[in-house]
Amino acid sequence: MNALMRASLTLLLTVPVLGAPPVRPMPWLGMGVRSYQDKRGQRYLHVEKITPAGPAATAGLHPGDIILSLGAFHATDGDDLDFLLYLQDRRPGERLVVRLVRAGRQSGVTLAVGVMPDAARPAWNATMERARQARIMAQRPGH
Repeated sequence: MNALMRASLTLLLTVPVLGAPPVRPMPWLGMGVRSYQDKRGQRYLHVEKITPAGPAATAGLHPGDIILSLGAFHATDGDDLDFLLYLQDRRPGERLVVRLVRAGRQSGVTLAVGVMPDAARPAWNATMERARQARIMAQRPGH
């Protein structure tokens, strides 16, 4: 391949396509949560896992913590899809106050939203789809 062809190929691979919308970085918390309801029907988010050195770990969250609220989202509001849509609207660098319970004591930490690694996007997309399907099932008569 001659130098002119290499330069043209390099230019094609590095210059964004004109008119293409910019890719918005996806927000990332660096933790896995599961929603639960207690015996009274109170909904909360249980921290299942934390990504080492991720935003949640940096904020001081631990597996086993119970999240009562994250920013303006209260765990008692809506369903899993509502929570995921709230997260999707956050911006990397945004700071969220997390109210939580650890070992029976309430406390709060501030979490700085990170940028989702590309490797995490398939899991995010699968989680969104499961939440959408769960909402559809919950809206069917008899549920």
